[in-house]
Amino acid sequence: MNNYNESENKEIRLRGWVSIVCMVISAIIALMFFIKAVGNDSLPEVIVSSLIVGFVVGGIFPGITHISAIFNKISRLLAFPFVGWAMWLWLIIGIPFLGGWLFMLVDLIKFLMLRKEEK
Repeated sequence: MNNYNESENKEIRLRGWVSIVCMVISAIIALMFFIKAVGNDSLPEVIVSSLIVGFVVGGIFPGITHISAIFNKISRLLAFPFVGWAMWLWLIIGIPFLGGWLFMLVDLIKFLMLRKEEK
């Protein structure tokens, strides 16, 4: 393997372990929220809200690690005063909080595929 592939594999391994830790944190938070809210609301509402809370809180760190990859793509918005600035700020804040769980799942899948490939 060349140096580029090895460094890319190290990054995939690191992000994979981070996603595993964050998935465990998400599951714990979702379970705690589910147990706390199960008596107050209907069961479907509790299940959906606990999953949302767990994934959002657990996905913050994986989302933050992916901002550098997305920053170059959205930095063009800074050329447009006010509207572009607001959109840029919304994306910088929204990516970790709202989309971090997607990155967490993608990192986990890449990590599992790499582990399978190594065996």
